[in-house]
Amino acid sequence: MGPWAWAAVALAASCFAMPVYLGAPYLPTLSRHREELLDLSGIERGQTVVDLGCGDGRFLRAAAARGVRGIGYEVNPVLWAVSKAVLWSRRDLVSVRFGDYRRHPLPEADLVYVFLRQERMAELAAKVAAEARGPVRLLSYCFTVPDRTACRSLPYAHLYCFGAERGHGHA
Repeated sequence: MGPWAWAAVALAASCFAMPVYLGAPYLPTLSRHREELLDLSGIERGQTVVDLGCGDGRFLRAAAARGVRGIGYEVNPVLWAVSKAVLWSRRDLVSVRFGDYRRHPLPEADLVYVFLRQERMAELAAKVAAEARGPVRLLSYCFTVPDRTACRSLPYAHLYCFGAERGHGHA
């Protein structure tokens, strides 16, 4: 392989390694779980979900199919481009932003969805609690928020309620 090929391999590897360092390796939400996660979240048509680390946009696409508005954040430029392309036909409902969600204030949302490593969950919960503009739910695929009780759970997901929640109780 020539030097340009090695440089391309190194660039691609760094695109996928950086999110691992930031706490969110690329592991797409399993297709068999997407609808159950949306059901667990209680998100309804016309509401907004923010997907922190949206990867290739699969979860946002499933939410948009239900009439849910979505905002995704992605730090991997390859996955950002893929999600932009995949979600192009749903651009009326969904936007994808390139960047680290930790460096931006959370947009107003009804639901925050994340597949984030365990060691980053307390930091995320603090951000949601500090920046939420009203009641918001945090849906975590796989990992738990330390020192907080989920208002609803599945064996592979946990829903946390911040603020007064309509019909979901709060922690």
